[in-house]
Amino acid sequence: MSAKDEKTMQQAQKVEYACAFCGNVFYSYKTTGAICSFCHQFTESSSKELESDPFFIELRDANASISQMKEIDLAEITSKAVAKNDPRYLYGAAMLNLRLSDIKHRNKNYRLGGFMEENAKEEEEAHSLYSTAKALLFDTIDLCKKNEASDPKLYYLEFISRASLNDLHGMGVSIEMVRKNEKERNAAEFAEMLYAIASNDKRAEEYIKNVISLGEIAAYLELGRFYAKEGKLREAKKVLSQLASNGIAMPSSQILFEKVNKLLED
Repeated sequence: MSAKDEKTMQQAQKVEYACAFCGNVFYSYKTTGAICSFCHQFTESSSKELESDPFFIELRDANASISQMKEIDLAEITSKAVAKNDPRYLYGAAMLNLRLSDIKHRNKNYRLGGFMEENAKEEEEAHSLYSTAKALLFDTIDLCKKNEASDPKLYYLEFISRASLNDLHGMGVSIEMVRKNEKERNAAEFAEMLYAIASNDKRAEEYIKNVISLGEIAAYLELGRFYAKEGKLREAKKVLSQLASNGIAMPSSQILFEKVNKLLED
């Protein structure tokens, strides 16, 4: 991470934002809205603006637990999100289930003896959460496709849903629609970055650093992932440790940080 990037990270404590759809409360020095560091949806709201909504409070508390690497029952929240029949809430619930699934995988204890029944339970729950998340993402895409003509911002939501499913072909189709319809620069630039990474574009690092220069804190995790994928483990560790030191809620960054540390120690 360059000195300029570190300065950007250090300054990222000016504006509080909250995502109405996954419950994440995060900070950015941007004043015109930001990409949620947890689910990648764009938000212009603060937690104060959303706290009158009881469902946001439920989402916020669940997100806080998951971001602290704690386990939580998401069944009721998932049911409420589905009942809203809004792709943004479906996607938010999908991300909560997906991140909790990651935590379940992380919590496996290979030092247990016997048939490791406890691990089998953790793995079964992780797969169940992942299956729930995957189903929610497909439902999100279906709802987006039905409503994109009247709400062009849903093209971006369809794109990040396909990105979460690692659907490169679908991302390629969706990115064209984002390019044509997305007026919000934050979302458009973030989508371009994700597609460059997924498609192994030689300019992927350039795309990531461009988004970082725009002030998107969520892009730092993508830089850490990129460095880890490229085998630049010390660079990845530095980026990921910066996320931890700034208290940015990204359970994925903690899990990746642990993996990178282990590789450096081996």
